[in-house]
Amino acid sequence: MNKELKSVPFVFKNESTESEHKMTLSGTVGQDSWWSDEKRINSKNIREALDDVTVPITIYLNSPGGDVFEGIEIYNYLKNHEQEVTIEVTGLAASAASVIAMGADKVVMNTGTSLMVHE
Repeated sequence: MNKELKSVPFVFKNESTESEHKMTLSGTVGQDSWWSDEKRINSKNIREALDDVTVPITIYLNSPGGDVFEGIEIYNYLKNHEQEVTIEVTGLAASAASVIAMGADKVVMNTGTSLMVHE
């Protein structure tokens, strides 16, 4: 795997209150595999965390990308979620992570953050 893709550490954090659901996603996009201990942002974990959410969702995203097909599955899941989804890019949303970001109803990018889409 590309050394640059490993430079963003994996974080999957899920917090819910009565009025908002917050999720932090950091790391590469792809399915977890039985031959590697490396964790990845994947559709299975996101579905399990968000299926029963009944309040607006904010996702804090920092990822250099990864598996585009996993990114597309996450995009479709977020796009079809009944709750309003906001993605705040906290550093980088590149490649497959840019696809995930486009699944939100609203994308927030603050000073110094980057969105990279392949040509």
